[in-house]
Amino acid sequence: MSNTLQTTHTSPYRGARPGGRSARVRAAVLRAAFELLADRGYEATSLPEVARRAGVHPTTIYRRWRSKQGLLTDAMLVYAAKNIPTPDTGSLRGDLEQLLREVIAVLAEEPVRALLRAVVTDATTGSSTIAAERTRYWQERLSHAAVIVERAIERGELAGNVDAYALVENLVAPAYMRALLTGRDLDDAFVAQQVANTIAAFTRELERR
Repeated sequence: MSNTLQTTHTSPYRGARPGGRSARVRAAVLRAAFELLADRGYEATSLPEVARRAGVHPTTIYRRWRSKQGLLTDAMLVYAAKNIPTPDTGSLRGDLEQLLREVIAVLAEEPVRALLRAVVTDATTGSSTIAAERTRYWQERLSHAAVIVERAIERGELAGNVDAYALVENLVAPAYMRALLTGRDLDDAFVAQQVANTIAAFTRELERR
């Protein structure tokens, strides 16, 4: 596997047939936002342009989402829920390997990278809206991934006092760094080594007991 990320996912909105007008409008808006991110990047994505592409009046979007950051956060949460489901392989190692591979595949998507680059850049602006949406996104995603740790504790693979969020951050953070900053390989060797490092770091307490 080369250091070029391979795109394996498609928009979760494409072909969707949600029930009810409200659900259809929401799906159309989220799909339009995701597509604009891919086509034009974060800065050029605006709520009026999202409304135009979704075929709705701009007030419809402003009524449901008060900011571009809020809309794009929702679009990314729907995308992540579709493409990064919580693994349940029966073992900690298997779950971590599958989770990391899913994260790497998602990081191959240009809309995802565009939004993440913008979040990193905007982190220095001090915007309370951006900070709140960033926190909302990561809290929800980490809460899903933390289930992996909870299961491992129940199976006796981890000590009961392991910090689930810290473990997940330790696992996935290097993938984000490589995808967004260094361009280093995100291959099978990286996955195996990163999972091994994470398990070793968070099972030391259990081994001492």
